[in-house]
Amino acid sequence: MDFLLIIFFVSGFILKQIYKNHGHVKTSINNYMLYFGLPLLIFVSLVNSSYINIGKIISITVIYNIFSILIFFILIRYLKIENKTKATIFLCSAFGNFAYLGIPYCFYFFGKEGAAIAALFSIITAIFHFSLGISVSRSYLNEKSTSLKEMINPVSVGLIVAFIMSRFIFHVPLSIEKFAGFGTYLILFVIGLSVNLEKPDKNYIIGFLGRFVVSPILMIAILILTGFSSYFFIFLLLSLMPPAFTNTVLSIKYDFDKEYASKFTSMSTIMMVLVFGVLSIFI
Repeated sequence: MDFLLIIFFVSGFILKQIYKNHGHVKTSINNYMLYFGLPLLIFVSLVNSSYINIGKIISITVIYNIFSILIFFILIRYLKIENKTKATIFLCSAFGNFAYLGIPYCFYFFGKEGAAIAALFSIITAIFHFSLGISVSRSYLNEKSTSLKEMINPVSVGLIVAFIMSRFIFHVPLSIEKFAGFGTYLILFVIGLSVNLEKPDKNYIIGFLGRFVVSPILMIAILILTGFSSYFFIFLLLSLMPPAFTNTVLSIKYDFDKEYASKFTSMSTIMMVLVFGVLSIFI
């Protein structure tokens, strides 16, 4: 492996410091990845994916999401903090960046098999995230349930379309596979452009415990109890993903604690990039 993951991330961070119009660059690359780059990577990963057990992967994902939502809802409900912050901590603890980071990292470390599993995991989780996830988070503020229209977003639509297409196409040229894989580095570059550094307080510690301690423990327990250990390290990697950037968008839209969402996501993502960047050198 090489230093490219860290190089692209650091390059994005440096550009943010020296180029005042970096927002345009970030928006352009982000839109490309949301509407084309990420779905392409998913499509390439799922083409001819008969080598993975789709039924079991979906089952594990459903079980994980149900228990994750239930456990974090109960734990966060009794915290003595503002309800807006509770809603955001719930989203950041229950829903990691499984698509935008999980798929590229699983592709990087485990190849097409890892990316295919991550893609399925992301598709199912997106359904939970933009339905039950939003409804539960809004319940902290005693607000109404979420409408069907609010559940539709480019990420989940792109994931589903890519999955459907992969069921009818069974071969992709090597050049396209390599092009799709380059999206991994573009994502790290965008993350570098997006980070906000902030001194952590106790609420950030709660988020770290939820995302990086409770989440992997839950995943390990599910894999052990179900006896489904074939893709143990892939699922474990997914459970360690930092909060999804989408949570910041949702926090803004529903008037949750958007500052917490933005800063906690940035800090935890930086930590993840550095840790997995170092790991990539030795694996």
